[in-house]
Amino acid sequence: MREHPRSRKVDMDKMPTPRTPIVESGISVFRAAFEYATDDSGVFRPVITNGSSDDLDDEVVTQPMEMALVQPNFSMSMVPSHEFVNPSDAFPMKAAQFLSYLDLSPVLPVFAKKYVDNDRHYRHDPQAMLKALIMRRLFGMRWHTDLERYFQGHPDEAKMLGFTNPNGRRTIPNHCTFSHFERRLGVDGMREVFDILIMQIRTDLKRMGLTLGTNVAIDSTPIEGKKNDPDTSFNPYYRRKGYKIHGVYDLDFQLPIALEFTKITDGDAPHLPSLLDKLHVLEMDPKEVWADGAYASYDNLAFVATNCKGKAHFNFKSDAKENKMGSIAAITRLYKTLWKHEGYDPNAPFEKMPEFLMNKGYREEVGAYFWNIYVRDWRDRRDSTKQKYNRRAAIEAFHGHMKQQMLLEKFMDARGIERAERHVLMVYISLLAVALCKLQHGIAEGLSNVKCFN
Repeated sequence: MREHPRSRKVDMDKMPTPRTPIVESGISVFRAAFEYATDDSGVFRPVITNGSSDDLDDEVVTQPMEMALVQPNFSMSMVPSHEFVNPSDAFPMKAAQFLSYLDLSPVLPVFAKKYVDNDRHYRHDPQAMLKALIMRRLFGMRWHTDLERYFQGHPDEAKMLGFTNPNGRRTIPNHCTFSHFERRLGVDGMREVFDILIMQIRTDLKRMGLTLGTNVAIDSTPIEGKKNDPDTSFNPYYRRKGYKIHGVYDLDFQLPIALEFTKITDGDAPHLPSLLDKLHVLEMDPKEVWADGAYASYDNLAFVATNCKGKAHFNFKSDAKENKMGSIAAITRLYKTLWKHEGYDPNAPFEKMPEFLMNKGYREEVGAYFWNIYVRDWRDRRDSTKQKYNRRAAIEAFHGHMKQQMLLEKFMDARGIERAERHVLMVYISLLAVALCKLQHGIAEGLSNVKCFN
């Protein structure tokens, strides 16, 4: 195969300066890195206010970290880079080189909170540490010891990620340091990082005239747990012990945008409202939602109809029957019995009645009404409805991608639900980091492709 000019071994002394300044390790530097200031938009951003660096002059270190080396005519996360080349299957790129172009400064406040209580500070650049953990997942390294050995054999790639000391020499963390960093970040910290990456991706897509979260699918997938894990339980449907990931996935960009992690015995339907609420928190309002029949409970049908502006697509059995409790006559009678309640309008059109009843707590009756609508639509326009619903199949391909390419299930070596969730979150964060790096350089295609690294 012909070698791509960008995939050849790079002379580190001739490497182009990354968009994001690399902050050297050292207590004095990282104390500075964890101070913050408010910019013109009112957003708190990390600022270097003291400490010294051989590579950064005085003019740079007094500016906000993420703005220090940014060209004035461009947004921080959308600076065009002439050095960056989008990797592909035909022309792969070293993962370390790719990640050196990734700006993770928006997540720095998450790391700062983890060390502020007892005045501890990082020995290594937190961006470099997170990039190393991402690289471990992209390379399919099973253990932190594998990551340490890799950097020892490829010190130039460690330098690409930012592992340098104040004297400019390469310094490589050992496996205990990587493990401690991941544990200290924890589930709550990883969830914050996940949400921040989603917000950055949404913002960058918006600048390109694209919208994240327009067409979404909700689904769950089982993850087999480690043998003798005390927190796992057996699910007879899947015929295995383990955990379950409940997620919302963007069908246009093939990216996860919200997820919950539970035991494998947890049902699917109860998680739909909280997952859709999460999208609203992240400022996304889906126009269309796809979910299988397991989510089509009366409560969920009522919730989607009264809380989501978009259209929902569910799968129903061919012999599904209408419920008399949800007939128009039954809903009208129930509405009239609430004539003493505030907000009651004797002249209200029928379209207003379900929402009124929903607000009064009649979720099952309202859900039965919408159940009847879906069943009739499924029965009378089965071919067109089924064809529309089939778009949901893309989510099954995504699950396969995560398990086969990202080794989500194969490397589930953690015992206990908290450690298992950390593993899952780190895999999803790695995928989002790849997508964000591409978007930061104006690329919106193939965001979830991780087969292009060597």
